[in-house]
Amino acid sequence: MVLQHLPQIRRLGRQPRQPNHHPTAIVTITAAGNLVLLNKATNSIVWSSNTTTNSTTFAALGDDGNLVLNATTTTTVWKSFDHPTDTFLPGMRVSNFTSWRSSNDPSPGNYTIGVNPIGSQLQLYMWEGSMIRWRSGQWDRSSFTGLPGMQALNLYGFNMVPDGNGGNYLTYTVFNSSLLRFVMDTDGLERTLIYDRMGPGTSSGRTRSRRATSTTCAATTASAMMEVPQRRARA
Repeated sequence: MVLQHLPQIRRLGRQPRQPNHHPTAIVTITAAGNLVLLNKATNSIVWSSNTTTNSTTFAALGDDGNLVLNATTTTTVWKSFDHPTDTFLPGMRVSNFTSWRSSNDPSPGNYTIGVNPIGSQLQLYMWEGSMIRWRSGQWDRSSFTGLPGMQALNLYGFNMVPDGNGGNYLTYTVFNSSLLRFVMDTDGLERTLIYDRMGPGTSSGRTRSRRATSTTCAATTASAMMEVPQRRARA
């Protein structure tokens, strides 16, 4: 267990290349209703939400960290929680999340953790490229059998839910005053970070790590029955 100051800025939207640090880069909404990252110096679009709507849109950042593009007060056309980076936050519904390429490059990296999309056994796998490095044991409707320490995390309402397309996603909800997040780090460690509010003016941070080279599962190359999931946008 390592004490760590946890409040950090996290990027919660994936982009396929290194970030643009140009001082003229801005986030704006186009006339077509798309949320875009624009380089004003060249008037070029670096990233776009690629949404289609006939309504005027507006963006809102929630207290949960979800950046949402709305067409009306009740209609959401895009949200960052549907495009996770290396971080799994309360309220997200994720089938997998992937490390950054490096500590300052948020494009997809070498390590992925998530639900195996092939086969009938509901387990978490950790991949390094196409190599399976670790697995969690089966989901028994309350925890993963290979993670005895997960019982303490059940306070956060973990659940495995069918996605309607033959797959499954993980989700959880914070029920108490602690904040919890999971990070797939660039060094192959899945880190569980807990930030406890202990009272006015006091707090503590804790982190637990799980390495991709864990001996829980012998390393093996991905086969027809076990493959690295491809990230896809959720409808």
